[in-house]
Amino acid sequence: MSRSLVFLYAPLIAGLVLCVANLFGSGLFCMTQGCAVYAGYGFAGIPMYGWGALTFGAILALFVAAQSKALNIVPAMRLILMSVLIADAGFLVWQVFFWPCTSCLVVAVLLALTALSAMALFPGLRCRGLFVALVIWTLAFVPAFTGAAKEALITPWVIGDVNAPVTVYLSPSCPSCEAEVREIVEHGRYGGQVAFIPVSRDSSEASRLSVVSKTGNIMDAFRPLDGSQRNLSLAMRWRLAKNKMAFARTGENMVPLVVIKGSLQPTENVENIVKAETNDPIFNIMDSNKDYGGAKFFGVEQKVQGCSFAEQKQEDVPCH
Repeated sequence: MSRSLVFLYAPLIAGLVLCVANLFGSGLFCMTQGCAVYAGYGFAGIPMYGWGALTFGAILALFVAAQSKALNIVPAMRLILMSVLIADAGFLVWQVFFWPCTSCLVVAVLLALTALSAMALFPGLRCRGLFVALVIWTLAFVPAFTGAAKEALITPWVIGDVNAPVTVYLSPSCPSCEAEVREIVEHGRYGGQVAFIPVSRDSSEASRLSVVSKTGNIMDAFRPLDGSQRNLSLAMRWRLAKNKMAFARTGENMVPLVVIKGSLQPTENVENIVKAETNDPIFNIMDSNKDYGGAKFFGVEQKVQGCSFAEQKQEDVPCH
């Protein structure tokens, strides 16, 4: 087999094997949440990886048939490659706005390599339509790849259980953050099942968090500095940068930010605490006979407090 045919068949066979393997749940190259989400997607009753396997199989069959030199596969190949590249570009755009999928991106790259190899081997495929399809595919692939890379490679630095159902983003100089963390650590709020992601807003906060990285105690973030922990290593700077990127992906700019996965059911202990704090014999979230005059949670008026990353820590800007 010539070298040109090897370059042609390699991405084809790799794409076919990958799609078939993931169709049966192997999870190859699955590094983002989108992989699990799209595993259940399908069209006309056929899963996404099933369509991928059919596409690579059809192209492979055409290339095998072309070796007999009795068939002119160029028109059919041109139509198939243009169609699947445009369709894949649409799926890549979908991933930009929803969940990125690393295994889907690998399939997309193998598809593009197949198209480029075919164009190199068959001059009749070097048409304007296929070039335009490749340009559109590239424009869709770049942002999709960027989103997947951020999720797969830039994982935040977490204090606590990374699989905890509750995640709390916090800053060391934020009074509300300290109050929230103290409730969790000292009084077992959320059952203590919490992952802390500290985010620094300035160099002073970064120095405090460097202490936390050594002790592993999140409460050290709220203690005054002793003046000996102000030089940050590159590894620590990268940790804090990853946490800030993770916080930015939430779309919020105020801490503390509490993210809960699923629904936390209150335990008997939590229920008794709420009854005692509200002095209400009946455990109700809202009571229609009361004039709340604002937001209420378990009958207690809530005021939104915290510190915003939009603030520059000016004296006239409150940070609670």
